[in-house]
Amino acid sequence: MECVLRPCRAEDCAEVMRMIKELAEFEELPDQVQISDQVLREDGFANDPFYRCLVAEVPPEHRSQDGHTVVGYGLYFFTYSTWKGRNIYMEDLYVMPEFRGKGIGKKLMSKIAEMGAQKWWHSKQTIFPDLFSSQKRPFFCTKIVVKTHLR
Repeated sequence: MECVLRPCRAEDCAEVMRMIKELAEFEELPDQVQISDQVLREDGFANDPFYRCLVAEVPPEHRSQDGHTVVGYGLYFFTYSTWKGRNIYMEDLYVMPEFRGKGIGKKLMSKIAEMGAQKWWHSKQTIFPDLFSSQKRPFFCTKIVVKTHLR
């Protein structure tokens, strides 16, 4: 399926928030979501953003049954370890149920890893999900694996 990965824009925050809530509903933890799309905008699009996000967007002719063209996201941020140096941590990776099994989640993960590699000269520490969910479960992470790559 044709899908474009692009950096999240401030106007996408409502769509990302929709998917965050979908994930929370699936996990039967809707009351745990304590942020809003406004908070996402403030935290992600300030001069010194707290996170970064990629969205997966399909063309209008492939939109979801509910009319959405933004069908997935990967939210990540950079951290620093005093023992290992620079890190990129993927907090969420989610693809809407009707778009799973099409490689969108793998594309998001690969692109985030590529962006992390571009930022570092000597080494990078990447923390990724090790759970590739089935069609019955949302594409998201509940476990992490640490992979270190020397450059």
